[in-house]
Amino acid sequence: MKKFVAGILLVICTLIVTLGLSVNDSQASTWHKGTPKALRGFYSYEQLHNAHGTVPIIQLKKSSYLIAELYPYQNTINVTSIRYKKVGKYYRLVGKAYLSEQILHQACKVDQVFYKSGKNLKNTSYSSFKKQRFSKYKGNIATLIS
Repeated sequence: MKKFVAGILLVICTLIVTLGLSVNDSQASTWHKGTPKALRGFYSYEQLHNAHGTVPIIQLKKSSYLIAELYPYQNTINVTSIRYKKVGKYYRLVGKAYLSEQILHQACKVDQVFYKSGKNLKNTSYSSFKKQRFSKYKGNIATLIS
């Protein structure tokens, strides 16, 4: 009888310790510097053409990303000081955006959510993402070039 009670107590203690550890681990959510490796690359918005026939691009590097329309105005938005957090299967990137010097040389905060499916990349603002996720996404989809 004593062995039976000791066995039950051992099982109960093991369950309590196991549940206690698993609850603490699932609460962790951290910010990381740079851009996630899964998103890095050179993407093109093929469905968007301006009057000159050029296509906007987005290039995600290790510690920054660039959104550009290269011809004729050379409009670029360079986002630096990036940190990211994974939210389920999505990535939330926060950083400082600098517009090209021809427009305005001033920084503003950028808070975007990215989702990559195969070679396609979707992105939207975090405020829009909070409201509807990507379920009713009406934005443009970029395609991986390299």
